[in-house]
Parts: sequence; C-alpha cells; structure tokens
Amino acid sequence: MQKEEKVAAVLLVMALLSLGILYVFSDSGAQPLSPQSVTGDRVYAEGRVLYSEATRTGGHLVLTVESVPPVRVFIRSGAGLDIKRLDIIRVEGRLEDYNAIKEISASSDDVTMLKKNR
Repeated sequence: MQKEEKVAAVLLVMALLSLGILYVFSDSGAQPLSPQSVTGDRVYAEGRVLYSEATRTGGHLVLTVESVPPVRVFIRSGAGLDIKRLDIIRVEGRLEDYNAIKEISASSDDVTMLKKNR
C-alpha cells in the first residue's frame, strides 16, 4: 500500500468512527413523558420544580416536576444538586413504579437546569 493510500484509509476510518460516535451520543432515545408512557420507557420531562427533598438515607433527591402530566422524580445520589422549588429543569430517565406511583428514576447527570429561580 502506498503512503497516500494509507493516509486515505486512516482518514476514512477516523471519519467513520466520528460518525458512529455522533450517532450513538446524539439521541438518547427518550420520549416526552405522556399519559401513554409505561413502566420501563426512557422518558423526559421539563417543568417547574414544585417540591424538592433529600432522602433521609442514601443521599438521593425526590422532586415533583410540574409537567404534563406532573411527575415525581427520584435522582440517585442527587442530594448535592442545587435544585430548589420553582427552578425549571429537564430530567431524563426510566419510568418506574414506586409504591404504585409513576416516577422518573434518573441520575444527577440526567438533570439539566433550564432556569434557576432567584
């Protein structure tokens, strides 16, 4: 293989890897939370935080987000997040049932602050 062919092959491989990485990380596959969402779905919700409380053990955070429909959010290891009542957030995670209540289970990395309440 000639030097130019090797360079072209390396560039082609790099381009394909870049496209692959972009494809994998560009869309999480999450759908907007809706009344039709079922347990196990990857969903997201955006809205104003109506309630925020750290759990007594485990360092987790429990929120209620004013979305359509309103939803309870459980954030693993999220007690260190600075999320207060009336902040506007976007959270993405798995829809789960906890004590017969639907909630989004997420990690702190799955939360985006859209607007901080001052």
